[in-house]
Amino acid sequence: MKTSSFVCALAVLATASTTSSRADMVGYYIGVDARRTIPSGTYAGLDDPNFNRLTLLYNHGSHYHGKGALVYTGPNLGAGTEVIVSPSNYLPEGSAAPFELKPGSEVFDGLFVSGRTPDVAGSDVRIGSVDALSGFAAGTEEETLFNSSAGRWTTSLAAADLVIELAGATAGLSILDASGNALFGGGSTLALGLGAASLDFSPIFAAAGPGDYSASFRIRDVRVGGFGDSGVFEYRFHAAVPEPGSLVMSAIGGLAISALALRNRLRTRRRLDDATD
Repeated sequence: MKTSSFVCALAVLATASTTSSRADMVGYYIGVDARRTIPSGTYAGLDDPNFNRLTLLYNHGSHYHGKGALVYTGPNLGAGTEVIVSPSNYLPEGSAAPFELKPGSEVFDGLFVSGRTPDVAGSDVRIGSVDALSGFAAGTEEETLFNSSAGRWTTSLAAADLVIELAGATAGLSILDASGNALFGGGSTLALGLGAASLDFSPIFAAAGPGDYSASFRIRDVRVGGFGDSGVFEYRFHAAVPEPGSLVMSAIGGLAISALALRNRLRTRRRLDDATD
């Protein structure tokens, strides 16, 4: 019995240790493309235009989707083939509705703000480095993602000096930190620092009113001889006008709270009057 309890205790400790060592996985990672040539299709055999360039990688669970990647277009003319930024450089992907901006609170009171929605793929807009996924045991979620695509994205960014460049944004859309401060208040670029495992870019997108919004970015390594720039990638958002029903309910709730406060004040006044009689 004692032996069994001891074994169970060890199992619990091992599980706790494994759990505590897990990475805080984010929605997006910065990686470097290590693929040298296009493997198949119309442009098979051509140099991959993304080789040794930074790429925004959308965490798709067991693999990544590259965003802001360069692609060939038109006829295969060998080295003279035209290269453009992929038309699918936006998020959410495909025909999915834009990420929702919801009414904020505290420092974001009065604003519509972005936030992670568990059932909306890609809504966790935090960006990390692929280095944060390195070194985990085989079969873990981190290891599977890190080594996906035959190890295409495993190049370390630890020595890279990264900045993120705001390429454009819809008027009325702000990009803030957790305290409500503008991240790009001093210009169009923001230093991210070294691309080590600790890299953490956690923007909050905010708008003062309903509407459709977008913001586009580019990631750069500012070292001399560093990795090539990423292509431009874009986040899309929508802030909806609150439904009339929700406005009515909010108004009713506000009136109820006001009425309750008034009743409590009247009761307090009566008690004070009784005490002085």
